[in-house]
Amino acid sequence: MGVLLLSHHDQTKHEIHDSPIAATAELLHNASLVHDDLQDRSEQRRGAPTVHSAFDAAIALCAGDLLLSGAYRTLAGYSGTATLPRLLTLTHDAVSEAAHGQIADSMAPRGSGDTVTWYLSVAAAKSGALLRLPLELALEASGLVNALPLARRAAEAFAIGYQIADDINDIEADMATGSLNLLVLLKAAGPGGENVARRLAQQHLAAAHMLANELPEGSGRYLGQLAKAREAQL
Repeated sequence: MGVLLLSHHDQTKHEIHDSPIAATAELLHNASLVHDDLQDRSEQRRGAPTVHSAFDAAIALCAGDLLLSGAYRTLAGYSGTATLPRLLTLTHDAVSEAAHGQIADSMAPRGSGDTVTWYLSVAAAKSGALLRLPLELALEASGLVNALPLARRAAEAFAIGYQIADDINDIEADMATGSLNLLVLLKAAGPGGENVARRLAQQHLAAAHMLANELPEGSGRYLGQLAKAREAQL
């Protein structure tokens, strides 16, 4: 996800697509996909065989671990040494939250209690944590730490809305594999479950668009554009 980094020296914006911050976020994202595909036993990712289906589970596990380690190694090359400890902490916190979200996805009981609230918390943790990380790292490195809570809210709203939209598109495949899907959880509510899910997705994507546009120095512009485009597809 593209973000803008504000320079301490001249207050000008610099693209950070090639910086350690951007590379760290990308490595972590791909690590999560390798592990997620292994956990869900998914056979395809972006039209190609997943790592575990092309090779085996052991290779997929080790490949994901290597990507995780590579992310920290890459971030260690960031030149702002005074800020680096905080960047490493934010990175660990995001990985930890995403891992707890994955555990909740696989272990939490379904069909009892407020399953919709549980679903929203899982989506926010397993996807929102890594989605917000590029913004958090860039804002922290730029000294804009007061915007971190806003970045978290924007990313989590986007993660929830995007996940629900995916569930609507993937309902048949998810039912076949037993993957977490909001429409399955809403099935007991009757035939209007898809409409409920669609409204929830639209609400969260609209919130993500609004919150992202409030982030300083245009840092949330791309996230806001993604949220608005995904909402328009529903």
